[in-house]
Amino acid sequence: MCCYFCIRIEKSKSQTEEDKSPVALEETVISPVKGKTIPLSEVKDDVFASGDMGSGFSVAPEDNNIYAPVSGTVEVFMDESKHAIGIRTKNENEILVHVGIDTVELHGKYFTSFVKQGDIVKQGDKILQVDFDKVVENGYDPTVIVVCTNAKKDVEVNIAKSPHMVVS
Repeated sequence: MCCYFCIRIEKSKSQTEEDKSPVALEETVISPVKGKTIPLSEVKDDVFASGDMGSGFSVAPEDNNIYAPVSGTVEVFMDESKHAIGIRTKNENEILVHVGIDTVELHGKYFTSFVKQGDIVKQGDKILQVDFDKVVENGYDPTVIVVCTNAKKDVEVNIAKSPHMVVS
């Protein structure tokens, strides 16, 4: 697996009801696919581009293999279409990997899944294989989108330039 960058998600959470001091729930999220980073605001899907689905990033894929960007439990798996996988981390972050724009219309064609709902995955585990050449030949945008869906306003996303460096 090859990733070119990672991000750190930071959000605050109170330690106890009495102690309202924030605790950082940090998460390092790697790119699920080799490719060029695209700002989320430039994704050709208004729901993701607007940030309504959460903070994150997207990648123009250069490889057909999709890897788990975080460790956790597969909470959401679009079984028929295989185009979206949601992983809940130990810090309760919900990370969505959404493969392609409108690829739900392919009904899983050109997608091979290596996980199912309820599976435990480790960061870097292969979760999907996609024939992106066929996806593009059929008129679909192959952009891979990664967002933290349960923290739309209080998440800071920092993209690091190396898979080994996390920028705060």
